[in-house]
Amino acid sequence: MRSMRSIFLAMLVGTVAMFAQSDRGTITGTISDPTGAAIANAPVEARNTQNGVVTNVASSSTGNYTIPSLPAGEYEIKVAVSGFKEYIRRGLTV
Repeated sequence: MRSMRSIFLAMLVGTVAMFAQSDRGTITGTISDPTGAAIANAPVEARNTQNGVVTNVASSSTGNYTIPSLPAGEYEIKVAVSGFKEYIRRGLTV
């Protein structure tokens, strides 16, 4: 009976380890002007170039942004802030 319990625990740990793997990733960055000053509340758009799905976030008061839980794929990031030229970064792989 004792050996049966050890096998069950090993299978349970193996199952948990399999679920820990993911096909998701995160893109992070900082939005700043040419002088290096942070731009707060800048709208940031991540577009999956393979399926067109768009995820929108905004930069924090320190200019930082995080786009979590993106499905694996190719992305482009677009930032459009009034008074600044639109910025697009292509070719990001998650």
